[in-house]
Amino acid sequence: MRTIGSYARVAETLRSYFFEELQLTEEEPGLKEILARYPQLIVVMNHGPALGALAGILSAATLYGVHGGSHRVPYGITWRGFYRLPVSRSLARYVTQARAPVEFQDALHCLKGKKINDCFIMPEGENCNFGNGRDIQPFISSRFVELAVRAGLPILVMVHSGSEKWGNSLNIPGLLSRWMKLIPHRMVQRLRESGRLSVPTWPRKLPVLQLAYQLYRPELQQSALSDDSAIRSRQIWQEAWMVQALMQQMVDGLRLEPATMKLPKLVSAAISPTGR
Repeated sequence: MRTIGSYARVAETLRSYFFEELQLTEEEPGLKEILARYPQLIVVMNHGPALGALAGILSAATLYGVHGGSHRVPYGITWRGFYRLPVSRSLARYVTQARAPVEFQDALHCLKGKKINDCFIMPEGENCNFGNGRDIQPFISSRFVELAVRAGLPILVMVHSGSEKWGNSLNIPGLLSRWMKLIPHRMVQRLRESGRLSVPTWPRKLPVLQLAYQLYRPELQQSALSDDSAIRSRQIWQEAWMVQALMQQMVDGLRLEPATMKLPKLVSAAISPTGR
């Protein structure tokens, strides 16, 4: 499987096209220390608008690259619909390193078998289409928490701010949402709840993309997981809601106090495809 460093040249080319500058708010412990201390992590990122996923992926590659993580092997879990069309299928396979939609047990097996270092997830999923591109939308699934708990791993929360300019958030009257029969019922329901539709725009170059990260250790332990599926689901969702609140707090923090540390280019940082 490919390392994060093997994506460096592609990531740097795209980064120079889409962003003038990446700025990071440093935390304690530092990311270099986190990556050195934890050989494996569940990485949870915010989505932004639909095209904001691109900002998340490129910024994650940069953050890992300049903090000594280019040798690590990534694995991604994304919307299974991307695997249904030829063009998006090829892209999804390349980015996630998964040939088909990833099931929970497959991801857990890869983590426990030490086949991968980091499992990347954007839990807002398609709900990103029904927000303002800035605020964190309700999570589609909470199973990333169960994945972290069962694998005994902490969660690295990464957020970005700025990609909201790649979408227009429109107010959609409730009456109109009832006529959207071509999209799944779950998406119609979310549209009715939010009253907003995020329409992608051409991803023009951003002057600044702001980034932040924080290590989150789940309070829930595997030994405390209930055998009752309904109770276990509530346990996991309670933890997921805490992660969601943390992500919102981090995004709000970037708006109030802009990041100040400018990240260097991957190529200028002399990162090789093997990370050595």
